[in-house]
Amino acid sequence: MLRRLPKTISQARAACFPNLSRRYFHDTVSRTGMNVHVLGAGSSGCLLAYHLQRARESLPNYSYEKLNLQLRTPPSDGQRTATVRVYNDDETLHGECELPYETPQKHSEDPIDVLFVCTKADQTINALKPLLPRLTSLHRCGPPTIVLTQNGMGLDDALVEEFGWEGNGENVPFLVSGINRHGSYLLKRFETVHAGQASIPFALSPITEARIGQDTGIKLAGLANRQDGTIHAPFQTLQWTFDLLCTPYLRDKLGSSVERLASDLLILQQQKLVVNCTGNALTAIHDIRNDGLINDPELRKWGDKVVEECAYIIGARFKSKIESENKSEIDVPKELSLDSLKKQAWHTIEINGKNWSSMVQDMRSKRGATEIDFINGTIVRWAYELGLQAPINEELVRLVKQKTEAQKQ
Repeated sequence: MLRRLPKTISQARAACFPNLSRRYFHDTVSRTGMNVHVLGAGSSGCLLAYHLQRARESLPNYSYEKLNLQLRTPPSDGQRTATVRVYNDDETLHGECELPYETPQKHSEDPIDVLFVCTKADQTINALKPLLPRLTSLHRCGPPTIVLTQNGMGLDDALVEEFGWEGNGENVPFLVSGINRHGSYLLKRFETVHAGQASIPFALSPITEARIGQDTGIKLAGLANRQDGTIHAPFQTLQWTFDLLCTPYLRDKLGSSVERLASDLLILQQQKLVVNCTGNALTAIHDIRNDGLINDPELRKWGDKVVEECAYIIGARFKSKIESENKSEIDVPKELSLDSLKKQAWHTIEINGKNWSSMVQDMRSKRGATEIDFINGTIVRWAYELGLQAPINEELVRLVKQKTEAQKQ
């Protein structure tokens, strides 16, 4: 039997937060600033932080109290702020901004309202652990919101399992997933080249969507034009995040958008997964820019084989899910067809041709790990769950890990 979704804001509150004090249940919360943090200052983290800072002026009626970078180590110059610089694809300066930062050794105890997570997928759990007390303490405006922007899939499930974020509770963060399609690489610390202009769609994680339902007073689009300046509690941080992501500035500069349903983003996530499976491992193994895949006929042929295997596993997984839910036969969405996935993969690689993939950057930095288990490893895992094989993706996982291990010696 399908669970009946709450029909009113008050019903949604009662269902999601049965033990939360009534003082958080006012119909609206007066406008207030948010404590916004960006975790991870790699190329994508710096790009996002720069534009989040610039977006402050376009927020309607309310703004940040502060925007902080969360760093593992302080800047080498010992300054109290980090100078974040963004360069165009020809490496000419686009702009810069000064941002305060915190480290595990030197940080505030203030609650974090909104956290954009830009660390590598394989580093995220450990990077979040020092911040847990500030993410799970009783907030002034309900639970915090965590925005995930990593490559690959399955990170939201991993966080829920690791930190016990199941069910409804006042200390359980809202999760939002994003797909960063932009190409970027670091010149040096805090200096990122925006090598490929694209977009970043966002949506509720399926976990959060299932938790709060779809009728809680959360509005997902057109929020930049709202005039009343109030946000319903206890969903304040989540609504505020969507307001921010829908500002004209972020729409223009980063192609930011918010999908109405988690299932809409899931299709886009699988498209991006295939792009990453095709581009990341091959460029990392051969130490080339993205356009090296396009210009080498043999590598392009291998790229096509990767897409074909991914399309087969994704299609089989979709059909298995339909059968398990006893639904009538439904065709695989056209966006996930082989032709569509192949066009999407090579189009994305082409527009990011000047970029070094994130996995190449991992190899060159010799950090000792990559996101391969969340990318090609996801296809291998899905194949195993279906009783199938994905030998091409499995071989790419092996070769990337082999090269990574060799760098440690």
